[in-house]
Amino acid sequence: MSGRLLRLAWRNLWRNPRRTLIAMAAIGFGYAMLLFVACLMAGLRHQMIESGTSLILSDVQVHAPSYYPDRPTHLTLGGRNGTDVSALVAATAADSRVQAASPRVYGYGLVSATHQSVGAQLLGIVPDQEQKITVLQTRMVKGSYLTGQRAKVS
Repeated sequence: MSGRLLRLAWRNLWRNPRRTLIAMAAIGFGYAMLLFVACLMAGLRHQMIESGTSLILSDVQVHAPSYYPDRPTHLTLGGRNGTDVSALVAATAADSRVQAASPRVYGYGLVSATHQSVGAQLLGIVPDQEQKITVLQTRMVKGSYLTGQRAKVS
């Protein structure tokens, strides 16, 4: 752009200063709102990921290759003649990049009472190890968190 054309454009902007200031304010406000919405969406995305991983999922999960498609309970990771879960957890926890590791067993079932039924996800954990990787223990509303001790049945 030549200097002469630039000078002409600058003069033209200030022929009607009110219009120029309104346009500048609208552009500035639009940019500020765009920045606000972008930051809000980034924060919401971060919070959704944190909520999802801190309560149940964790950051990384290790599954057998055929874990999800057809998964009868006895073929899961540590099932009959499956992987040695204790050795796998120990090897995973030994990695310097891993903060904590804990085994889990998932199962699905149907919970019913008199005239109502609902699907349920059952989660088997090792309480002492689970406390290091999730925040389940901080979400207790009533009662106490699990311990590694078996309850005595009278």
